[in-house]
Amino acid sequence: MWYHSALPDMSPPRVSAAVLTFNERRNIRRCLASLAWADEVVVVDSGSTDGTREIAASLGARVVNRAWCGFLAQRAAAAAECAHDWMLFLDADEWIPDELGREIRAALADPRGHSGFTIRRRNHFLDRWIDHAWAPDRLLRLFRRDAASFAGHEPHVHAQLAPGHTEGQLAHPLLHDAYESIAEMLVKVNAYSTQFADADETDAQYSPAKMLLSPLVSVFKTLLVKRGFLDGVHGLVIAWATAHYHFLKYAKKWEKLRRRAALAEADDLGGQKHARG
Repeated sequence: MWYHSALPDMSPPRVSAAVLTFNERRNIRRCLASLAWADEVVVVDSGSTDGTREIAASLGARVVNRAWCGFLAQRAAAAAECAHDWMLFLDADEWIPDELGREIRAALADPRGHSGFTIRRRNHFLDRWIDHAWAPDRLLRLFRRDAASFAGHEPHVHAQLAPGHTEGQLAHPLLHDAYESIAEMLVKVNAYSTQFADADETDAQYSPAKMLLSPLVSVFKTLLVKRGFLDGVHGLVIAWATAHYHFLKYAKKWEKLRRRAALAEADDLGGQKHARG
């Protein structure tokens, strides 16, 4: 009689990498090439017209077309499309250098009980790496899908582990090509501040004091607490652009709430006139 024992599977867990895209022709090749080691690459595209989807498919990614419904819904949808237990999330303007790819594979081979790993993001602006004004920038990007969820409010959405799960830290950074021009940065500042203002769940965060003080605190933190002054003029530009974002998001929230109050008042007056006949 032959006996055999069921040996545990000693192979590393398989990992799915997910990338959200919209007209990312400039970045998508570099991003996907850095994920060649992943067991699956899923690109969730929200209507690109510049060939992004075709490039991604030619590089072996599975492309899913999905209309944009906000960062929170889009990231959750991307996670649902992934087939494997572990998920790595990247933006299209980010990429994984070789040393980080090797570290990720080693971490997955021996996760030491962790359900996720944070990764430091190193940001590039104009023509140099920014190592102070945007630091520390450590994000939970590698995690078990059954242990994590997405939280936050538009446009600031992040992954978080459920209670009882622990996270480790990876040493090597992922790389991020943040902005190639100040104009590009200001377009994003305008778009993100509008998304914040339009989100009803952030209404309670508004106050006139925040509109005044938040930009000033932002400049102080960026230049002095984070030592952004060591990034030179680049750090100064980042500090004031970030302050501009904080001012705009509360100014636009103020405008939205005023308009809502005026409409409510007009509806109330209309109702009173109608009641009086």
